[in-house]
Amino acid sequence: MRGILVVNFKAYPQAMGANALLLAEAIQRSIPEAIVAAQAADLAPLAQRGMRVFAQHVDPLLPGARTGSILAESVKAAGAAGSLLNHAEKPLEPAALAFAVERCKLAGLETLVCVDNLARAVEISRLRPTYLAFEDPELIGKRIPVSAARPEALQAFARVVARKTIPLCGAGIASGEDARAARELGLQGVLVSSAVVTSRSPQDILADLREGLG
Repeated sequence: MRGILVVNFKAYPQAMGANALLLAEAIQRSIPEAIVAAQAADLAPLAQRGMRVFAQHVDPLLPGARTGSILAESVKAAGAAGSLLNHAEKPLEPAALAFAVERCKLAGLETLVCVDNLARAVEISRLRPTYLAFEDPELIGKRIPVSAARPEALQAFARVVARKTIPLCGAGIASGEDARAARELGLQGVLVSSAVVTSRSPQDILADLREGLG
């Protein structure tokens, strides 16, 4: 079974509006089951094209007078399948994260929670998110894959959380070899962003990742 690929579009111009649709179509052609994490404005168009799309964040709030907020209910209504939570670029305090995970579950959304250390991973795994991703913030956007920089940490992470959630990893993942190494360490998939989104040839990167994911 092929490993899981999540492509975080972040706020790159190469992945906004019409560009988001073009990139998502390229991802879908290469790896149909891949997840893309898109900006809120692009969720509905991508979902309507049949993409498995996640929001990049959900606010830990109930519906109501919440101008400017992104609620789990609105993400679900847009057709998204889930939400990324607690990314290093959009962190949540522990209580807020727990509430955001709960709100997503009640709305029928999957959750992909990011974590940067083993102790926190153990705590968050108790929330039973759908996916839990180990990311070293110092490696995000770099070309040093976490699978090479932190292999022992990844092995320990996969071992301690696998009974409660699906373990993934991200930060610096840029090739099929990086993805293959992550799989060999016990992870079930990888998160990528700039390696695909800002590439001059995302199709080539995706083909390489597909091979590495098995």
